[in-house]
Amino acid sequence: MPWSDSTHLADFGTASLWPIYVQFGNQSKYERAKPSARACHHAAYIPKFLKKEGIDPLLTHCRRELMHAIWKLLLSDKFVAVCRHGIVVKCHDGVTRRLYIRIFTYSADYPEKVMLATVRDMGNCPCPRCLVPKEKICELGTSRDQDARDQKKRVDDEERKAMVQLAQTLILEKGLGVNSTAVEGLLKARSLVPTSNAFSERLAPDVVPNFHNLFVPDILHEWELGVWKSLMTHLVRILHAAKGGVVREFNARFRLVPTFGLDIIRRFNSNMADMKQFAAHDFEDALQCFIPVVDRLLPEPHNGIVLDVIFLSAQLHGMHKFHLHTESSTRLADAALTEYGKALRRFKRVTCAAYNTVELQKELAARVRRLARHHAPIPPPRTAPAEVQGRSQAQIPQGQADPGARLHRADASAPVSSTITTATACLHGAARKKEYSLNTFKLHSLGDYTKKNYTTQLAQIERREEHLHRITSALNTATPLANDAHQGAWSTSDSEELAPFSEWDHHHIAKSQKHRVHLSHYVYQHRGDRAVQDFICKLQTHLLACTRHNRNATDASFSEADRRALVIEHERIYSHQLLRINYTTYDVRRGQDLINPSTEPNEDSDANTAGEYKLPHMFWYAQVLGIYHANVVDRQPREDGSLEAAPQRMEFLFVGFVPDTDPDAFGFVDPSDIVRACHLIPAFAEGRTSRLLGYSKIARPSGESDDWERFYVNRFVDRDMVMRYLGGGKPKMTWARPYLFRLVYWTARRMSIVMKRMLLMSRYK
Repeated sequence: MPWSDSTHLADFGTASLWPIYVQFGNQSKYERAKPSARACHHAAYIPKFLKKEGIDPLLTHCRRELMHAIWKLLLSDKFVAVCRHGIVVKCHDGVTRRLYIRIFTYSADYPEKVMLATVRDMGNCPCPRCLVPKEKICELGTSRDQDARDQKKRVDDEERKAMVQLAQTLILEKGLGVNSTAVEGLLKARSLVPTSNAFSERLAPDVVPNFHNLFVPDILHEWELGVWKSLMTHLVRILHAAKGGVVREFNARFRLVPTFGLDIIRRFNSNMADMKQFAAHDFEDALQCFIPVVDRLLPEPHNGIVLDVIFLSAQLHGMHKFHLHTESSTRLADAALTEYGKALRRFKRVTCAAYNTVELQKELAARVRRLARHHAPIPPPRTAPAEVQGRSQAQIPQGQADPGARLHRADASAPVSSTITTATACLHGAARKKEYSLNTFKLHSLGDYTKKNYTTQLAQIERREEHLHRITSALNTATPLANDAHQGAWSTSDSEELAPFSEWDHHHIAKSQKHRVHLSHYVYQHRGDRAVQDFICKLQTHLLACTRHNRNATDASFSEADRRALVIEHERIYSHQLLRINYTTYDVRRGQDLINPSTEPNEDSDANTAGEYKLPHMFWYAQVLGIYHANVVDRQPREDGSLEAAPQRMEFLFVGFVPDTDPDAFGFVDPSDIVRACHLIPAFAEGRTSRLLGYSKIARPSGESDDWERFYVNRFVDRDMVMRYLGGGKPKMTWARPYLFRLVYWTARRMSIVMKRMLLMSRYK
């Protein structure tokens, strides 16, 4: 499984490399994705060809010829013989086997893909797998589009080879140009190029019957850096065209989106509309959190149209990134693709037509830079150097031109640079009109994802690992004093160490008893706070329910004698900073969530993540206010008449709901009831309110006096969460029907509205 991806070797400078990576498909993809497994092998390094500004047909042709000449060397006679006849190898288990090499896939970004597939870059038929015309790409998701993909597949047949051979004859023997009329008339209709394909020559027809099938979709470049990047860019153009300060509101909302996990959702920068120095993960994070941010920034019907497009973008993106598919999941993805195509065409027809969108500032600046590079301005007038001015013509050696004369001639004939005039006009004039295009190859490739779904992300991991290795090597050369100072700057005496624990354990809370909480003192200190009302009574009820295995117990379930029989050692509970939860993901792997309730929602942590535990229908959400354990003794006699002597460690979470008028607004939860953490994003369009919760320093540690009216539950935060809301993550849960995609945006009035929406979905299933 080869990959190739050109990369820069340094943050500054022009040093670059074009490696070809190779991985073995027999090895598990989960192992191949680990940089520590060293499963990505560097097979070759492609030399860089002469680079020239602009598009030169001859240089482009030479680059293609160079690429395929290298692959003809790599696909040597010995390699082809092994592919056809196999090689006898004694395997690790001691058994001797005959192994046959097969090239399963080739993954690359679009410019390299068309170069390897010997297809014209963004020609009439831009896809390296089919002959769908560019003007028909906008029919994505329709039956016509699917029929065209099936009926117009590219085939490595004799007709294609004869056309390429005839074009090469016209160029090499007749002396015609690579872009001459005769050559264009022969190849342009099918977007072919006059280059012999190395895979066709060396491996066809037995090893690789059709080399076009090797080039699979690429999520990294076609989704995050392709379809979504162009859609997000045009949405920002629409916000600029809408005026009224919506761009400032857009940036402010993104800044308030809380983080999630260690690095799943990171803190967004303060000017998201500029999209400066965005990597693929930045665009992915923005897509997953975009609905709450953009909600109601535009008037209806455009607001609803935009929300539909973003919802289906996030839904389809999450399903295309699944590591494990079933027949049901592929059918759902195809249904979502159909709806996505309809939503995009409506967005183009209604919303895009209603706004006069022009270039963003960074697009205008980039165009000016391109103009400056393509038409270098003539330098301003200069005087000759003093040593040249003092020399006569006779003193200048024979055959050497006078530099001063050359300078004076240039000064005398140099007009004002047209490039400078053009650039100045661009900067001070109106930006060009920009329209959203549905006729791009990256949008077209979404129709192939449920059939072939691979990515260059492993190549990105390999490049990142090499970069981190260089950083680690540099740090290891530092002095011990510097290393000690660095470690001391990041460590605190109060922090809890993330000690390893078994992946089979459901959760882990530290064993430390350093942070003591005296119950009576804690309740007195926070008297008047709604959160500690009946705190000790509710805690006793929860502990009794756990020790006596009565999970449905209420305050009335236990008598005063039962409460007196429960002894909390030293009347203390012990607080902790972190709760780690292990869970089984949709693809039967082990995942882990980290909950830290002590950090403010506006800081970098998981403070606004919430525990969710299972109910008969879907999930129940709560914000974790504290993580505790207590040493408890239940002095009620057992069935055999004996008494419990040793204290038992009991772990529990202090959680909160709203409104505070609910008697169960604050309570305790057993950590074993938690499924996993979830990502809650404020519904910014709903505003804030103070009627849901009165004064509570515990529930509002930041000192705020009000709360957000509603919250979105981010169902797109990772693949496992997408699958949980589809209903396919567990064997007993049914799949949601495709039309439900458009019904639910998960706008949560904290607690009660979430449950009503969940119950509504369960009725449709």
